[in-house]
Amino acid sequence: MGFDVSLLLHEAEQNIHESIRPFLAKEVIEEIKAAGRCFALENYTASGFHTLRGLEVVMGDYYKQASGKDREFRSWYDYIEAFKELEAEKNEIKPKYPSPKVSAMLDRMRQLDRNPLMQRFLG
Repeated sequence: MGFDVSLLLHEAEQNIHESIRPFLAKEVIEEIKAAGRCFALENYTASGFHTLRGLEVVMGDYYKQASGKDREFRSWYDYIEAFKELEAEKNEIKPKYPSPKVSAMLDRMRQLDRNPLMQRFLG
């Protein structure tokens, strides 16, 4: 599959493994479809934008699952700080809180990929 133009234009979500798709919110699937269309049309910056928006929805869902709280976030930095707060609360009662690797990887993506892409897209 992957880079087949027809697939990217019409069913880009098929590139996500079938075992994961049922767990993704409708908004994530729509962002992946938009990213696929943009990629097929060689609009790579817009494709990255939609991919990162989909990931942001996943981060919100992940936070809700890990914390049991529904919360609005204004930026990726806020998500990362919230994940770090959950990491600090980890104990025997709450053993499934995010690994420090989660916030570290997201922060790295924020600094090296997301922020420069958004500057390019919005600037």
